[in-house]
Amino acid sequence: MAPERPSRPTKRAMREETCTETPPGGPSGLLVERGGEPYASYASFIAEVLKQVHATPNLRISKKAMGILELCVEDSFERIAEAAAHLHRTANGEAMTAQHIEGAVRLLLPRELAKHAVDEGTKAVIKYRGFNKDLRRLKPNARGRKPCFKKPSAA
Repeated sequence: MAPERPSRPTKRAMREETCTETPPGGPSGLLVERGGEPYASYASFIAEVLKQVHATPNLRISKKAMGILELCVEDSFERIAEAAAHLHRTANGEAMTAQHIEGAVRLLLPRELAKHAVDEGTKAVIKYRGFNKDLRRLKPNARGRKPCFKKPSAA
């Protein structure tokens, strides 16, 4: 009688074992799973911008057109990231900053589009830094468990 072979783990079990931490893109809704493989999708963001730009409420976009737009967004993102990395290497800095990204955008995009992109990026950075200031105000309570807001001091 032949010895029993151990049962092979399923693909899903193998994927769960290897993917214990949050994948890049995180819980922000950027990752989509199709056919078992997660990939970055900008479709929801593109659809949101389309709704903001066009006043027609029933305006839709085909899957082919969405795929083409996603490729354009991915290509632009990669080009900006490569240019920012190059600027970072030539500046001999410790960390890539918003100025490196801004410089890359100014190099790659046409004048008016770059100006709008830099303005939007600046607004996003200001909003992010304001959010981090709020997080710094969080202090653990006496037991060190749940954070609570610091009460503003009365002057």
